Amino acid sequence: MYANEEHFTIRNHVYGVVRINQYRKFIWPLHYHDNIEIVPIPAGVKGWVQVGSVQCPVENGNFFTIWPGVIHAYDLHFEGRCTFPIIVVEQDYFADAMQHFAGCSTGLIRKRINELPVEHAGEAEKLFELMHRLSIVQNADTQDPFALAVEDMHILYTLFSTITREKHEPFVDLHETPLKSIIDAVQSRFSEPVSLGELAGMCGISKYRMCRQFKAYSGMTLWTYLNMVRIYHAQDLLRTKTRNVTEAAYACGFTNPSYFSRVFKQIAGQSPKKWTAAHT
Repeated sequence: MYANEEHFTIRNHVYGVVRINQYRKFIWPLHYHDNIEIVPIPAGVKGWVQVGSVQCPVENGNFFTIWPGVIHAYDLHFEGRCTFPIIVVEQDYFADAMQHFAGCSTGLIRKRINELPVEHAGEAEKLFELMHRLSIVQNADTQDPFALAVEDMHILYTLFSTITREKHEPFVDLHETPLKSIIDAVQSRFSEPVSLGELAGMCGISKYRMCRQFKAYSGMTLWTYLNMVRIYHAQDLLRTKTRNVTEAAYACGFTNPSYFSRVFKQIAGQSPKKWTAAHT
């Protein structure tokens, strides 16, 4: 699910921490998934987190909760190297666990999830402490089921009490459904030299309507987004040394390595070779 990552998973994929290590810039194009994603902002980071069609400037000490199915993106900048820890929780497990804490049905919990705040002020430090506790649990020698169950309850209760502290209006974005089909089409075809017309055919709409809807929602052209997705995946190939620069270009849908290098520098701020040297 996550590219450019180093991560560990706890308790049979129920919840865990993803650590994304980046140098100077972290750009994650529009995407969505079925998990709950909790992102505390490290000190010294600037930029924005886009949730739906709203861009939220980041502030030290804040964190963001991205709910299942919500389209989001990251554009973050910083000095030197930075590690972004992200807590990931499976939606079904979270809803079932919260049923026991809150004493209400999982259906109501799922409904309330969409009414919870997206941005939280001044709580990032608690999340960093929780991540440290997660790492202790992951590396613990004991496999005592009772001890692990107690840790589960503590971790989930801390998450629940932290992310539900504030109240806000329900987050609703009527444009997400058609946009998701566009995102799905790009994600499935980015590795090929696909045309906008072909993407529109996959979405069942005209190319003009598709490009207009996407630009109105995201503020960028669909072609720019396609290139961002390609570069994002190319970075993963380069970071893991799975491909060299030319091979990564072709593997991510570019037909001209020189054009790939130009686009890569525009998006990542460095040439592919310099970026690879800084991330390996």
